[in-house]
Amino acid sequence: MYGKLVDGVLQTPPVEISRNIKQMKDAGYKPVIDSKPGYEVETQDAVFVDYIDTGMYIRAMYEIVEIEPTEEEQIIEQTNKAMELLNINFNGLLPNLSDEQALQVPLMFPKWQVGKAYVVGDRVLYLGVLYKVLQAHTSQDGWQPDVAPSLFAKNLIVKDEQGEQVDIPEWEQPDSTNPYMTGDKVRFEGKVYQSLIDNNVWPPSDYPQGWEEVNEVK
Repeated sequence: MYGKLVDGVLQTPPVEISRNIKQMKDAGYKPVIDSKPGYEVETQDAVFVDYIDTGMYIRAMYEIVEIEPTEEEQIIEQTNKAMELLNINFNGLLPNLSDEQALQVPLMFPKWQVGKAYVVGDRVLYLGVLYKVLQAHTSQDGWQPDVAPSLFAKNLIVKDEQGEQVDIPEWEQPDSTNPYMTGDKVRFEGKVYQSLIDNNVWPPSDYPQGWEEVNEVK
């Protein structure tokens, strides 16, 4: 990329010379270096400040700033602190929760990260949704939980400790790891349906014999 600063504003070369380096240089355009410095992605961010002309090239300048924790993150931090003061290993207890219990406290689980080694059974939070690890792996970009069904699964139905369904969600396409089971209720096209079979992965419109319409709304 080439550009030049005019009154402190970066301007790019016109299209007619943008593919000719000699013409761009003759017109006063210089290489633009725009790379962020290293920073801790979990606690910091790189904020663009300005462009400077070094004489040989133009460099983008960034400032490293600390990210203020969200209210949810503060709650988690304070909960962990309280458990520490009470001599309770809170993080050690989380893996013992059932899927239904975990879904009632999703913010207590760590967010999905790139470069993290996960083992089968780990739970992670991604875009506000709780997922469970199906295969041991080291995460990488492109393997996010919402696009890697072979690595992660999410519970589509939330149940309480008594096994009762907490709410009735919209029908969502499941896979072999999280099918609807007998008795599970969903909303589909404005109606409430209850699954008549286990391992149900079809919508009511495609497999009506696997569902029955019900009037009960919890």
